[in-house]
Amino acid sequence: QVMDVADDKSVQQAKAKVESEFGKLDCLVNNAGVILESEFDFKNIPPAMILDTININAIGAIRTMQAFQLLLAKSKNPRIVNVSSGMGALTDMNSGYVAYRISKAALNVATLQAHFSLHELYKIRAIAVCPGWVKTDMGGPNATRDLQEGISGIVWAVNTPANGPSGQFFRDGVEISW
Repeated sequence: QVMDVADDKSVQQAKAKVESEFGKLDCLVNNAGVILESEFDFKNIPPAMILDTININAIGAIRTMQAFQLLLAKSKNPRIVNVSSGMGALTDMNSGYVAYRISKAALNVATLQAHFSLHELYKIRAIAVCPGWVKTDMGGPNATRDLQEGISGIVWAVNTPANGPSGQFFRDGVEISW
């Protein structure tokens, strides 16, 4: 099932399929992400490009978390893993990739808000992870990590126990600053 996180109907169709086939969801991994800008910086990036990036990288994750929250609530160890980026950490903010940085900072806030809203009510844990700069289509060939290195932190977060972390940001299983 292909799911377009920028499309409400697509997310609802995916939720319906998971619900009909499994009746619950143990872990939601929000890993959709785009970098749309290349030659732009803050002084000339079109606001529409920022909005498009936010719609996929942050609002798409929010849309998906909201859609799947009741299926997650049926699990014994419900967790949300949002694939973020250190480029969205306010403590390590630099210039460049304006839309991407804004969208990942928004995803980090959404992770915290999911934690505050869903953890007490449904015991759903929400974790953000930074895979690092990974050699993918988006990361490019000059990235410093191979795919396995990037995936390892995500797999770690997926496999955290029911009493594991929530409302925190990690890289390689180690907490990092927002």
